[in-house]
Amino acid sequence: MPIALFAGLPQRSLARLKSVLESAQPRIPDWTFKYVVTQRGPDLQVRDRKTIHAEAERIGSLHVLGLSATRDRNEVADEIRPYFRFRWFDHTLLPLLNNPDPAAFVDATVAVLEEEKEWRDRVMPTVLSHPLVLPEPCFKCSSALDDMWQKAEAYGAADSVPAAERAITAFEREYRQRIQFQTRGQAVRQQTKWMDTRGLVFDENGARHGAPPVPRSWKLSYRLIDGFHYDISKLSGDRFEIADQAGAIHRVVKDGYINIDAHGYVR
Repeated sequence: MPIALFAGLPQRSLARLKSVLESAQPRIPDWTFKYVVTQRGPDLQVRDRKTIHAEAERIGSLHVLGLSATRDRNEVADEIRPYFRFRWFDHTLLPLLNNPDPAAFVDATVAVLEEEKEWRDRVMPTVLSHPLVLPEPCFKCSSALDDMWQKAEAYGAADSVPAAERAITAFEREYRQRIQFQTRGQAVRQQTKWMDTRGLVFDENGARHGAPPVPRSWKLSYRLIDGFHYDISKLSGDRFEIADQAGAIHRVVKDGYINIDAHGYVR
């Protein structure tokens, strides 16, 4: 059952929101609701990321519906959306909760959750071999396909989910290839792997080791296996360079490889 987390919700709105959502359950039967509240606000903050991560670890995959009345919300969104499905929920709807008939609030919430259900069914990663698990800063692809990750994070337009789904399909068709490849510790054999435009192979089946810091065990609301990373090498065996999440360049020797996680951090 999908979980929607209202984050940055003013404490004063909590009881009424719970009551309204409970009454609206026949229209949203598939959803469970959780809350991260603030004494003022609505005011979702970067520091709330730790609470969101703790909730995800406790109860499972989350759709985060953020509420904030501040002008510049980009920093907050940027600190949450790589790890969890995130969208801003219109905080100006909260006063509608106090209407004798909160139908307008319910209608808006239902529309949001219908899109979120479509995103969960058609876009969200569910396996380690999913293209969205790849580290965007490290995987080089054509300009026609390099917006897949951005499309997967989009919301609010009629075409948001279909556009993301098309981008994922096109990306997989281009970069998921059948090649002769040797996973570390195994024999060379035909395998299906991700390979970018430089001939770099992103092998998701390497040995698991190390635990990532909070909240890098999640990618777009998908819980990664502990110790997961890519073993990245060049198919030709030549030496190569690769940039990590921060833009630092790492030089890999001939026949070598490098461990990089789903967010582009070197392990």
